[in-house]
Amino acid sequence: MKKFLLRILCAILSAVTCLSLFTACGGGNNGGKLDDLDLRFDENGDPIFNDITLNVWSVIGLPDNVYLNRVAESFNDYYKNNGVKVVVRSMNESNFYKSLPSTLRTDKKNAPDMVLYHSERLTYFASSGIIAPIEKYLTAAKNPIDRNDYLPNVISECVYKNDLYGIPLDEHAGVYFARNDVLEKNGLSVPTTLQELVNVCNTLITLNRNSRLWYRTLNSQEWKKGKLENFYPLSMEYDNGIATGWIPETALLQNGGSMSTADGKPGWNNDNLAKILQIIRDWWKGENSYPDEFTYSGAFIQKDAQNSTMWQRFADCNTVFAMEGPWQIETKLNEFKELSDKEDQDGNKYQAVEIMNLSKLFALDPTASYADKVYGVGHVFSLTSVCTENAERAVAAAIFAKFMSENSINYLQGGHLPAYKKTLASEELKSKDFYNRYVKKICDPTTLEFLGNTKNFTEVYEELKSAFSDNLSTQSSFVSLTAENILQQRYKTALDAISANEDL
Repeated sequence: MKKFLLRILCAILSAVTCLSLFTACGGGNNGGKLDDLDLRFDENGDPIFNDITLNVWSVIGLPDNVYLNRVAESFNDYYKNNGVKVVVRSMNESNFYKSLPSTLRTDKKNAPDMVLYHSERLTYFASSGIIAPIEKYLTAAKNPIDRNDYLPNVISECVYKNDLYGIPLDEHAGVYFARNDVLEKNGLSVPTTLQELVNVCNTLITLNRNSRLWYRTLNSQEWKKGKLENFYPLSMEYDNGIATGWIPETALLQNGGSMSTADGKPGWNNDNLAKILQIIRDWWKGENSYPDEFTYSGAFIQKDAQNSTMWQRFADCNTVFAMEGPWQIETKLNEFKELSDKEDQDGNKYQAVEIMNLSKLFALDPTASYADKVYGVGHVFSLTSVCTENAERAVAAAIFAKFMSENSINYLQGGHLPAYKKTLASEELKSKDFYNRYVKKICDPTTLEFLGNTKNFTEVYEELKSAFSDNLSTQSSFVSLTAENILQQRYKTALDAISANEDL
């Protein structure tokens, strides 16, 4: 009798365990064994699944997630008779990165099958077991991926220990928005080098000081000539991560440096970056640390300016150059469209806002071979480790990622460049109004350089951002230091943290 009851108990436990695994993976028919998967295919050669709904987490938010969702819906439409659909959940970036590891570990039922996130974090995710290799699932679907079909700068960041852990969706970089109308009315052009940027800012400051600056606001076509209070031509807020996430990294690359070393440690503690940071500090302190190279007519940057007021200052002409992510380009161009389309009091029209990419903008030598480099980031799709517990779901998720990458044109309207070479070269993309209006102005994607394959994302990337913020801070503990001192302090902090992690 005891043996009989024991057998019943074991059977119940076994059934509960199987049900738990099935529920955790959300459907599918064969558990995690890819070799045992017997996929069926339709007349087009596309796999047929068993009523799978994929759960995808994405860091892409408004406004560009609108375009992302349109492409996802086209996937659902294409596969509507093949037993698979996808639900994309856009998340706040901070919540995404904070919640993902714990959800995969403790709440498999609600864990995502696939994640769409920043490529610079892929090596850390792969080394931590958060994501899994993807190629074998595409091979099982008879839809293999060719790494050579993608731009090398982003696909290389998707590889960990020779395995492909991500499929790139896009590439992007930060940009400056320039009040082109103000520049043109005052006889100036959008700068393309560091020296030109200094010259333009000096001229604007001098014109304003002498009450000879032509300006107009977003809500008025009428030009006025005079002096603006609190006029600082260059916006460089460091409180929100936009400027900190693009300027020091790009300045490093444009002066011959690299973000990380071969062993994954910070590569940014060098003299040229320290010099550029000191120059940027001079722009708000009103000092000339290098008078033989640059002189200043006044402060370019407002001390402790807040990102929350940047666009109002830009609209009111209190600043002429404002930095943002490319996902804001379409929105801002549309906001200023009426100002661009209407005639001023003299019957003239001016393009109010122009995109100023970062190429050569912080290079001490604009003729150097690396002067046009810009720090780049990609969005990539990866399978989660939980998803691979069910091979059928993993195949479906891999197919979704490849579909999105190869059919990304409409998503790019949100302000991104394609990672897929065929899309980049396609006549369809080149014929799009949004591509010619602003996307192609973001940068030449071949000049983008990425973080690299390092699991020390926080120490390499975040510590450099902190060094940039410290350099612009008005706190007395930082003001007394040189840019070089600050850079060395943050570099030491980064190395100490890496060493501590290695000792764990």
